[in-house]
Amino acid sequence: MVTDISNDLLQSLLSILNITLIYITKLGIWIGLMITTEKTSKAFLYKERKRNETAIGKGIGIIFVSLILYILIA
Repeated sequence: MVTDISNDLLQSLLSILNITLIYITKLGIWIGLMITTEKTSKAFLYKERKRNETAIGKGIGIIFVSLILYILIA
């Protein structure tokens, strides 16, 4: 009886952790998209490509890392 209760508790904690990690990766994807979109539009408007290229790369990196984590978790 005690192991059943602990298994249920452990299972529910793992489920909550899984859902939390999925939402964190989705948030990372959105943050990466926002950074990339903002810096790309500024690069096209103001022709400041050198300064914005690193930010665009960071945004794309955040998107890729978040997608990989999302695929591994989900």
